[in-house]
Amino acid sequence: MSSISWQQYFAAIAIISVTYYLYVLLRYYQREISNLFTSKQQSAVMSQGGSISPTELMGAARPDKHVRIVEEQELQFADEELNESLDSTGDLTDSNNNITIPEAQLIGETDNLIAAFKDVDNKSEFLSLLKILIGSFQPYQAEIDFSKVTTHVISQSAENLLFDLTADELPKWN
Repeated sequence: MSSISWQQYFAAIAIISVTYYLYVLLRYYQREISNLFTSKQQSAVMSQGGSISPTELMGAARPDKHVRIVEEQELQFADEELNESLDSTGDLTDSNNNITIPEAQLIGETDNLIAAFKDVDNKSEFLSLLKILIGSFQPYQAEIDFSKVTTHVISQSAENLLFDLTADELPKWN
């Protein structure tokens, strides 16, 4: 052992390490290495004037199952009445009863809530959901006549709900 110099030792370790890593690369990464060389050959062919269209490269795009394309006229973002209620000045009033758009939306949402509770006899749950609904319209408080909404809710609940509501039971603006 004393006849081996440090230089010879490091050279032997380097040769053994390089041989080991080459073996590992060729043994376990054979596909990746062959794909690397074949992709370089294909890119060389393409750079010589050949071109591949995106559909050949990735395949044709499939549309989603539940998505369909509609015409611009079919798109509806609000009720027709609300769209017509905007006059040329941009005022948010309805020409019939001076109801603002947030107020009409709140009344519509309360109608939906009342319809959902038509066959449910749970007054406390109804009132808690109504409180959440009214709270979500609080940023529009200045634009909503709350007495109209209260009157509407009481009249609709008398006709459609299994329980009676009074104005004192309804949630108020905070």
